[in-house]
Amino acid sequence: MKATVKIRIATVSDVPALVSIYRPYVEETTVSFEYITPTIEEFTNRVTTNGGTYPYLVAEYGEKIVGYAYGSRYGQRAGYDWCAELSVYLAPEGKGMSIGKKLYETAIAIMTYQGVYRLYAIIAHPNQPSVIFHEKMGFVEHGRFPNCGYKHGSWHDLIHMERELKKADLHPLPVVPMGDLSQEYLDQVLYEVNHNGQRKDKRAYNP
Repeated sequence: MKATVKIRIATVSDVPALVSIYRPYVEETTVSFEYITPTIEEFTNRVTTNGGTYPYLVAEYGEKIVGYAYGSRYGQRAGYDWCAELSVYLAPEGKGMSIGKKLYETAIAIMTYQGVYRLYAIIAHPNQPSVIFHEKMGFVEHGRFPNCGYKHGSWHDLIHMERELKKADLHPLPVVPMGDLSQEYLDQVLYEVNHNGQRKDKRAYNP
């Protein structure tokens, strides 16, 4: 039977596979400005911390994890509560199969439902494939910070891209953490993304 791509919520047991995917980005590229690959313990803390508030998703191809995407807090102060950053990393064998698109579509659906108003992607320059990908996902470049990061012997700009999920209003409701979303809703979203948009039932879920 031909393997298929499955999107699901990440668990702590996925962490070693996620570190393996992330390591080349740290050690061999400027996609990440980290210099040292996080330990299993450090990465576990990231999954539990970010995953408690925003979606932390993995993509499996067959039985192997080939990519992941996650939301994270954009700023530490309370006024940033309705903004979030979205990131994606793929293993080499996960590229070219629209896995990044499926991960982002799932994360964006959940984060819209949670009540996030704006998403940001922060991209180290040069990384034109990432810029093109985010443009296709509805992000627009809104700023560039020259020589913002230093890695591998050179300075790099940071590109800030943005996607509006909801129009700003005067009385935003608090963002609903992942832990407070119903399992029924999450099952519905994951079923749809894994079954080409088919719904398990006819009910609509509204924020």
